[in-house]
Amino acid sequence: MPDERAVEPLVDVLDDPDAGVRSSAAIALGKIGDVAAIEFLVRVLKDSESGVRMSVALALGNIGVSEVTEPMIEALNDADIGVRNTVILSLGKIGDRRAVIPVTEMLSDDDSRIRASAASVLGRLGGNEGVEGLISVLTDDDPWVRRMAAEALGRIGEVRAIKHLIMALGDSDKAVRANAASALGEIGDPEAIDALLVTMKEDEWYVRARSAYALGKIGDVRALDYLIEILSDSELPVLKSAVWALGELGEPIAEEALRKLLDSEVPSLRTLASESLQKIMTVGQPGESYHI
Repeated sequence: MPDERAVEPLVDVLDDPDAGVRSSAAIALGKIGDVAAIEFLVRVLKDSESGVRMSVALALGNIGVSEVTEPMIEALNDADIGVRNTVILSLGKIGDRRAVIPVTEMLSDDDSRIRASAASVLGRLGGNEGVEGLISVLTDDDPWVRRMAAEALGRIGEVRAIKHLIMALGDSDKAVRANAASALGEIGDPEAIDALLVTMKEDEWYVRARSAYALGKIGDVRALDYLIEILSDSELPVLKSAVWALGELGEPIAEEALRKLLDSEVPSLRTLASESLQKIMTVGQPGESYHI
């Protein structure tokens, strides 16, 4: 466990002429996590060396108290990309909702790494204020930004994003399509059913698996026949998602197909099939979410 008695000597060397020493002291103070160091670290957020500013931003994120939110928001204007990125990620750790609008503004940064980090952090911070910004970057030139935006919209769960996420199911990047499918499942609106039934048949198994999972989350019986049909899929993750989803739908018509899987050579698939059968026989008591 870090020794809080080290705080004072570490604070003293935040003024050391060597940037490496200042940076190491900031990192150490962040690991200790004593709020007594905050005022000194905040001052060094304006250090002349970008590496030191980055270390301070990381340290303040590790301390993680809302007291540092305002100076961290100000640091979003730093000229250095690495510093801005670290500040965004640290604001996500802190979790203060005052950061939502300033982080949303970072979605228009020239650097795609900043836009991706901003999108990811908005998903952690929550709140509807960032939804329109996230929707706007679902068509970003960088697929990583689009992936993060789709995932964030699913975490926030705002219905305004549904039609845009449905469009993202046709993205050229398979991870964007997969994240969009998962997001639609998290939002849970039946409006997405028809689009997800289409992506259940696409070439990428990862997208098929996420689509089946999403259909289970939404819980609409229109997906029943499609989920039973996909139990013949050659990819185990797709099978597992479909089996879990059928358990969530809770329809007795799926029992026969699920019982056949009790003889599977794959232990985890047998277990999942058994759990889904139990859920069907105990309607109204859904189990834990299955993680692909």
